[in-house]
Amino acid sequence: MDYRAHPRIDWFRIFADLKAVGISIDQINADLKIPRSTLLGWKNIGAEPKFRDGELFLNYWQQKTGNDFDHVPMVGVIKIRKIVRNPTMA
Repeated sequence: MDYRAHPRIDWFRIFADLKAVGISIDQINADLKIPRSTLLGWKNIGAEPKFRDGELFLNYWQQKTGNDFDHVPMVGVIKIRKIVRNPTMA
């Protein structure tokens, strides 16, 4: 298994931080006017927001949680498994 560093924001933990201070998906939707389905995609299926939406959401997270940008939750290692197919077994 190959391990490669590819740091990215952990959007699930951003949602968890907001939930911990009493903010629901519906409240985020109402405050930021980002569709609920889009927010759920970021939270549950690992979709990445467009730059502007991500920036808006991080500013919201910062305001609501009191955290600063130095403490944005990140995930940094992706496990990559190489699949080698035997061409004679097609």
